[in-house]
Order: sequence, then C-alpha cells, then structure tokens
Amino acid sequence: MPVFLFFVFGAALAVSSIASALMTQEVNQNLGKKQQLSWWGRDTSEVYIQYRERYPQSPLPIVARYSFWFCMALLAVFLVYEMFAD
Repeated sequence: MPVFLFFVFGAALAVSSIASALMTQEVNQNLGKKQQLSWWGRDTSEVYIQYRERYPQSPLPIVARYSFWFCMALLAVFLVYEMFAD
C-alpha cells in the first residue's frame, strides 16, 4: 500500500508540474519580452488567470490547481497509514 500511494503521489505531482509548465509556456508566447512571467515564480495564480482568459474551455488551470491539493491529501493519507500500520 505505501508503495502504491508513493507512485500515485509522484504521478499527481508530475501532472501538476507539467500542466503548470505548459500553461506558463503558452502564456509567455503571447506576451512581450518585458511582460513575460517567470518560470520559477511561486505564485502561479497570474498564469492561471491569463491562461483562463485566453482559453476559457481548457481544463488545465483546474487540473494544475487541484492536483496540488490532491497530492497534499495523498501525503496526509500516507502519513496516517504509516502512523497506524502494524
């Protein structure tokens, strides 16, 4: 069970990272050199907002935002499992 949770955690984290990178790349292609957003910025809400304005039907902002919280929930399940496992 812990190995399975670890792999699911890694997959969800990869999906979140890839979705955020794709959105940042797409937003930066449409902005000028001085307006481009940082690749390593911690605040991704500006990327989500600008991407949602350009592509209102895309599920990427929702996937990227909630996959992080899904990862945190999986981490909590893993820690509780490890605390009470025999």
